[in-house]
Amino acid sequence: MKLAFDETQLLELMKDFYLSTGIRIVLFDDEYQKLLSYPASDCSFCQLMKSHASTRQLCQQSDQNSFVQCSRQKRLVLYHCHAGLIEAVIPLLDNHIIIGYLMFGQISDCETADTLSRQLGA
Repeated sequence: MKLAFDETQLLELMKDFYLSTGIRIVLFDDEYQKLLSYPASDCSFCQLMKSHASTRQLCQQSDQNSFVQCSRQKRLVLYHCHAGLIEAVIPLLDNHIIIGYLMFGQISDCETADTLSRQLGA
C-alpha cells in the first residue's frame, strides 16, 4: 500500500515538532526509503559519521536493524544506535499493515555523553 500524505502540511507539522522538542523526525515508506524529514539533513555528528564509509555502513545497519525489529513487533522501538545516540522508530499502520515508519532522533543521554567523551579522550 502506498503511503499518501500532504507534503506541505506534514512538513509544517514536522517543523513545529522539531521547534518544540529539538528532535529530528523522518518519514520512511514501507521499504525503508526516506520520504520527508525535518530538518532536511542529519545533525552534524551524524553527518560526520556518515562521511566515512566504515561508520556510514554502521549507521545504515543500525537503521536497518531498527526497521526490522519495528516491523516484527509492529510497535514503537527505542534503541541506541551504534554511536550511542538514542533513536526511536514507530510503524504507521493501516488495517494492521505497515505502510511506513516515523523515526525520531538523534538524542543524547548522560550515559551516551559520558561514553562519547571517553571515546574522544575528553
